[in-house]
Amino acid sequence: MQGRKKFAAKTAGQNESTKGTVPDAILKQARKSGQLNLSNREIKIIPDKIWKINQEIPEEERNASLDSDEKWWDQTQLNKLILASNQITSISPDVQLLQALVVLDLHDNEITSLPEAIGELSNLKKLNLSYNKLTCLPSEIGNLSALVSLMIQHNQLKELVENIGKLDKLEELDVSNNFLETLAASSGSLTSLRKLNASHNSLRNCPAGVAGMSVLCEINFSNNKLETLPEDIGKLGKLERLDCRYNHLTKVPTLQSCTRLKELYVGYNHIANINPDEILCLSSVMILHLRDNKIARLPNEITTMTVLERLDLSNNNLSELPYRMGNMNKLKSVILDGNPLRSIRRDIIM
Repeated sequence: MQGRKKFAAKTAGQNESTKGTVPDAILKQARKSGQLNLSNREIKIIPDKIWKINQEIPEEERNASLDSDEKWWDQTQLNKLILASNQITSISPDVQLLQALVVLDLHDNEITSLPEAIGELSNLKKLNLSYNKLTCLPSEIGNLSALVSLMIQHNQLKELVENIGKLDKLEELDVSNNFLETLAASSGSLTSLRKLNASHNSLRNCPAGVAGMSVLCEINFSNNKLETLPEDIGKLGKLERLDCRYNHLTKVPTLQSCTRLKELYVGYNHIANINPDEILCLSSVMILHLRDNKIARLPNEITTMTVLERLDLSNNNLSELPYRMGNMNKLKSVILDGNPLRSIRRDIIM
């Protein structure tokens, strides 16, 4: 698994002599703004003064006159810390000293583990750990009660801690490009989750109870080893996009309550037959991707998909199409390459 390439551009104000260091002037500015960006500085070890930025005030700042614009007692608590694109391998337990932190961005480093103390950041809303070398997460990650976004794609995770289900404010979760074989059973407790990306893993099954993620709008399960999807997925009434390409599915999922679904991608699977009832559940779908399966017959019920605009059926076993497809007025694109069709009516492909 390849990590993301480090940025070549230098951070503003950086030169050869400051690589791997944190100039005091930058910390001084961070005490005013509450934001500290130390990305792309070739930092290997995070200096203690970062964790204690609001506790250890340099003597010259403490000695500032009353008339100075730089009064140490007016400092702002650090709420945003960016340490992306460095060479960091570990995070100190002292990270818990940054109690006001709302955003912590550690993506594109060499981090192999996180301290349990990460769970003490009770105000943290966005945590980006993508493109690292994490093999597991501490269970204390479930204590981040304010967390809205968790990015942990492109790591080496084999499982997710069960405590992840405690993140009831989480809206976006990206665990793509790891080595996961299943998702945590507690995932169904993520009641605020809107976007889930679990693509490019080794998923063989998904936990029952997925209907608990009742506000999910987007799911990406592509490039896994799924043979079936849980029946509960058909109860996600706010789902708009479902991507299950490159799996081992043998049927189109039954999505009876997914009345807002606009895009369904189930190409590159092992689907041979399509049940009419499965099609009748897709009346709101505008894009249907069925390419590279083993479909020999398209049911007449396809014509009930009155808002369908794009249909990809390439590389299947179709020899004919339903006669009434020519009456599907919204249909703008039908891709049929790689099928043994005897003839194609012009009013369908035009």
